[in-house]
Amino acid sequence: MNLGVRLSAAEFNNSSPAADGGNLIDVEGGAQSPVSMDSFCCFGPSYSQLVGGRSSSSYGKGKNHEGLIKYGFSLVKGKANHPMEDYHVAKFVQIQEHELGLFAIYDGHLGDSVPAYLQKHLFSNILKEEDFWADPNRSISKAYESTDQAILSNSSNLGRGGSTAVTAILINGKRLWVANVGDSRAVLSREGQARQMTTDHEPNTERGSIENKGGFVSNMPGDVPRVNGQLAVSRAFGDKSLKSHLRSDPDIQETDIDNKTEVLVLASDGLWKVMSNQEAVDFARRIKDPLKAAKQLTAEALKRESKDDISCVVVRFRGVANQSMSRCFSLTRTTNWCFRSTFKRSGLRSRITDLEDGTVMHCWVPKTRKDSKPDLLLIHGLGANALWQWGDVIQHFVPYFNVYVPDLVFFGESYTTRPERTESFQAQCLMRVMEAHSVKKFSLVGLSYGGFVGYSMAAQFMEAVERVVICCAGVCMEEKDLIEGVFAVSDLEEAGRILVPRSPGKLRELVGYAFFRPPPVGLIPSCFLADFIDAMCGEYVEEKRDLIRAIPKDRKLSNIPKLTQPTLIIWGEHDRVFPLGLGHRLKRHLGDNAHLTVVKNTGHAFNVEKPKEFIKRLKSFLIDLQPPPGSPVSIRSK
Repeated sequence: MNLGVRLSAAEFNNSSPAADGGNLIDVEGGAQSPVSMDSFCCFGPSYSQLVGGRSSSSYGKGKNHEGLIKYGFSLVKGKANHPMEDYHVAKFVQIQEHELGLFAIYDGHLGDSVPAYLQKHLFSNILKEEDFWADPNRSISKAYESTDQAILSNSSNLGRGGSTAVTAILINGKRLWVANVGDSRAVLSREGQARQMTTDHEPNTERGSIENKGGFVSNMPGDVPRVNGQLAVSRAFGDKSLKSHLRSDPDIQETDIDNKTEVLVLASDGLWKVMSNQEAVDFARRIKDPLKAAKQLTAEALKRESKDDISCVVVRFRGVANQSMSRCFSLTRTTNWCFRSTFKRSGLRSRITDLEDGTVMHCWVPKTRKDSKPDLLLIHGLGANALWQWGDVIQHFVPYFNVYVPDLVFFGESYTTRPERTESFQAQCLMRVMEAHSVKKFSLVGLSYGGFVGYSMAAQFMEAVERVVICCAGVCMEEKDLIEGVFAVSDLEEAGRILVPRSPGKLRELVGYAFFRPPPVGLIPSCFLADFIDAMCGEYVEEKRDLIRAIPKDRKLSNIPKLTQPTLIIWGEHDRVFPLGLGHRLKRHLGDNAHLTVVKNTGHAFNVEKPKEFIKRLKSFLIDLQPPPGSPVSIRSK
């Protein structure tokens, strides 16, 4: 393939360096890096400084200039008693009018000097080949061989170890070249089907070549075939003592990237030992954020007791063949940007808390917490993340409270690899987030599904939760209600398809159930509705539906704890998702400790239909001086 451009060695070496400076990278802007040898090293300008000094884990993300191709990476040290030996490259660079995506995993053995050298030099050697643009295959092969020779020549400094490698070069987002030596692997997903782009170079597979060079393959010691009983791969960089029996020439594949191409996963054998190709791409496909996908893949490998270092790069493609369509105006992205700006102007900042059990929680927290203010937790429902649910509300409460607005698990940037799906687990995760931010006592507002979570928090952590607001959440429902005709939709599977819609038709149906006077969604073009669905409902679809399935399971009124905190219950008069009767049932269950207030002429989404009245009632309960709920002077009379 001739791209009609030449990059001379002088041009390449005269490019200014660009070090990423550290093992935690978060490149959201997608800025193009100038090309130099140092610019390919994701950990700074000198690999020798890294030996013995690397973190046990690292992660980061970025995207190309158009923002249509995004990547994320995650590296986790294994349980072996030696320093981290996996290295990576993940970035986009601009060479004249061409954009290159460069991705690699280097899995070292007997030390980390060789993979660190590859991280610094292999891509630069490939791009310095004179014929790279005219014949990428030949240039990649030549650079692999010349880089291996340089490693062997410098073995007195680099040591006796070696490394596998898998590299991927994406040119202008349209053509992909993948090469590898060893058992690090690249897998491409197209229309949900996994395609392995590399060859696992195992000693048994290449026994003939090894024996022809005077070597042998043995399963001793252990039960894994090894070259001369030592190395479990038949091709690698370095390994000077075995090099006469090893190869370092790569297998190379190339393919077009079209609008059916979804994700590319590169990983070391620490992942592939415990996960199939299809499993890996299935994980990566269902998570829109490639960083979250990469982190979840490494977490899943740990969960499956992989002992080796685990490194993973996930590249996500989004309709590269239809770039003109992707450049169209997106109302969802614009609204999301506006809500983020509102949160920031309100004095909140975005923070991630790793609970270190496979769960990562995102929460908007005060930039500066003031001890003179009480603390308030706002918990969203199934229909939106934290930004969309509370974007129009927070400005009314930040003058009075230190406000915390989390994403529940499987929403926004929060996720878990754990199997729990109950509101009790969600509540425990939120409590750990509050504790991480040194919040000891707080009031909370839970809307719809967030009301289930908030109720569970108040029941589990009575000393921490001071006042409770439950909004249109059928906390007192029972499993038998599903068969007794209490709900408009009694089939849980159908409810899941409506509440977590995947088509414009289902989204219109959801709006019809949620509003007393629905907005005219029938007049909104399907492309706008599909844009919203892609942004808000595209990730963790089955996990969210599992949350719905878990709500009524074995649920009985007699098993629901009674809250001791002052509690306000707010309900839409014509709620079709959780009928008003459930609000009255909850009031009876809690007794004089709770007050039920009904918003007239609204449905389940009363907070959207009558936002001023919603905010007024919240303020009256949370801020104004008032007697406790159930006293003769009620909120309504005030």
